[in-house]
Amino acid sequence: MAVHRPTPYSLWYGTVRLVGGTPRQTLITMKSSPDSNRTKILSARIAPVTPLNRRRMPSVARFGFELVLLVLLLGGLGACTGDSASLDDAGGDGASEVDTTSGSDSDNDNASEVDQGDESPPLAAAVPEPAQIDVGGIWVDPARLRSLPMSGPGWEAIRQAADGKWDKPKLNNGDNDHDVQVLAGALYAARTGDNDMLEKVESELAEVTGKRAKDILPLARNLLSYVVAADLIDYRPPEFTSWLREVLDAEADGRAGIVSLRESAMSDPSNHGTHARASVLAVALFTDDEELADTVADRFHDWLGRSSEGFLWKELDWQSDPASPVGINPVGSRIDNLQVDGVLPEEQRRSGGFEVPPPREGYVWEALQGAVATAEMLDRAGYPAWEWEDRALQRAFVWLYDVNDYPAEGDDTWQVWLVNRAYDTDFETTSPTRPGKNLGYTDWTHQS
Repeated sequence: MAVHRPTPYSLWYGTVRLVGGTPRQTLITMKSSPDSNRTKILSARIAPVTPLNRRRMPSVARFGFELVLLVLLLGGLGACTGDSASLDDAGGDGASEVDTTSGSDSDNDNASEVDQGDESPPLAAAVPEPAQIDVGGIWVDPARLRSLPMSGPGWEAIRQAADGKWDKPKLNNGDNDHDVQVLAGALYAARTGDNDMLEKVESELAEVTGKRAKDILPLARNLLSYVVAADLIDYRPPEFTSWLREVLDAEADGRAGIVSLRESAMSDPSNHGTHARASVLAVALFTDDEELADTVADRFHDWLGRSSEGFLWKELDWQSDPASPVGINPVGSRIDNLQVDGVLPEEQRRSGGFEVPPPREGYVWEALQGAVATAEMLDRAGYPAWEWEDRALQRAFVWLYDVNDYPAEGDDTWQVWLVNRAYDTDFETTSPTRPGKNLGYTDWTHQS
């Protein structure tokens, strides 16, 4: 498994060298080859500093960036020739792509290199116009975010939430909106480069740092947007990242005797667990904890239908196979001639025992809030989570819409934009959407 996160590099005549700073604080990002345990540069992205990010970049990184530009300019402007490297205009966002698909990997452990041979031409290009650098990426592609329109009902909802009065942070209140308000501010700052908004978001993230929750469910709901917001603006003070790691195992009251957010993510099949898996995954990706991200991915895959082991199941009335309970019933499953393919049995049971016609149970949509967020983050990190267990999440939506006649409404409407984008489906959407209990604003971030 690889959490597909760029590492800070600068370009030097076919060689890639570290220049310092965190992955999202540098000006060069890269894609690594999946077929090697060493880094092989397939493409590198050059994007210049803007006021939003320059002030947060360590001086060594700023120096490295400026020196790279100097090398590029003095190395000879003009098009690169040959098959070993080419520089093409990326268009739209003031960035360029350097393709270095040929050459072999270096065995040097201190710097990843693209071996282009002794006669490789120097990399050269005109310096692009200022544009926002690639920051974040857990939730939305940075280049995509920069290209989204600053108009329309989705954007207006973000602007109003960002400019409005924000709640006080209350991690133990699952209905507190501070988390999604901070997310709106981060989206606004990341798209516009507004320094006042950036500082407001940073201040609110600093205020929530160190807080604890008595109960797991509100923590699981609230934490995710804070992590995504921090990722969007590259907010990474040590005390914040330390708090994120600590809060995973902080003692709190959970369902069925569960005592921490991490434990909930690993063993709770209900909506408590789906929210917990989303928040724990976000922390893992944000802190580059690949082992934890792998573990959450495995448990999510299990919950979708791969395995029953290790989950604390309750009543099994809606399980198509009570001997092997799952988070989403498998393809083709039926109970007493009712199609239950796509049912979330652990939530549908909240309405009581099995009956026809099936009741509309709101906890199903609650559980899906955590599940679709988890799938989207895993997909961005390189896991084909939307495809797992015969497209389990698509089947869940099909059952709700076509069998249960229970479309998304209220604070669940943001989920539909993700599912339509993932599966190329056409479930009815609304805009603006209401933020959910853990995320929102997908009618802007994930619009077609």
